[in-house]
Amino acid sequence: MALKILGGIVGAFIILALVLIVIEHFNTGVNSFTGSENPITGEWCDYGFSAQYQSCCDEDDYSCEICSYNHYDCEDFTDQVDAQSIYDECVDFDTANKDVHDLDRDNDRIACESLLTE
Repeated sequence: MALKILGGIVGAFIILALVLIVIEHFNTGVNSFTGSENPITGEWCDYGFSAQYQSCCDEDDYSCEICSYNHYDCEDFTDQVDAQSIYDECVDFDTANKDVHDLDRDNDRIACESLLTE
């Protein structure tokens, strides 16, 4: 009898773990940035700090996540348009940290020129 109860409890934990994994996998609508300190007020910003707006970002602001550290290289993109989109968003996001991904190595405001097709 005790083994059946123990087996049921273990089974319930396995199902719960699988449900949590599925939820985490499909939870793409929330910014996953780990946060940073607001240099103006010293408060902790759960979703990062926007230098452009001089305030903490909210959970739906993906600019904070993708523009706060060097995450992309030109090799990560299949076409120049996608690279340019990330470049433009990040340059507009944080004037103190232009081209955080170094996608425009010759500083002509055109990202990943090697991906341009004739």
